[in-house]
Order: sequence, then C-alpha cells, then structure tokens
Amino acid sequence: MKSVIEQDIRILKGGWRVAESEDEIKYVKRLVIALSIEGDPKNGYHLIMTPDGLFTADLHFDSIKEAKEEAEEYFEVSNIQWS
Repeated sequence: MKSVIEQDIRILKGGWRVAESEDEIKYVKRLVIALSIEGDPKNGYHLIMTPDGLFTADLHFDSIKEAKEEAEEYFEVSNIQWS
C-alpha cells in the first residue's frame, strides 16, 4: 500500500520532522514524501516514510487502520489516497 504527499519538513542534524510554525524558515523545505504500509496480521504493519533526499523512518502498528490514521495525524493531512 503506497501514497505520496507533500509536506514542510524541518531538517535536523541527522534527522527530520514535520515542520512547525515556529521553525526557522532556513531549516524548512517543502518535500515530496513517499509513504508505504508493509506487513501482515501476524507481525504487524510498518508505516514507512521517506522524504525526498532524506533518510527513511518507520513506525510499527498492529493494524493497517492504525498506520493510516497515524500517517494522517503525523503529517496533518486528511484523506491520504492509498493504492
């Protein structure tokens, strides 16, 4: 299951996070983020997040529904279109 979104990302030393309004603009970039959910009912599901040009991060969930909900909450985007 995959999707692509755009989001303002705060570049950190050795990392990244979703930008907040108080972040200095020189550290913020609007990036394309590839999202995917991989896994199975036995082992759980990983929400895999890869901002363009930055390292991949992932989070583990018990269900696809939880992974989708976290993606929308974390990136502050509703109705992410998954394929």
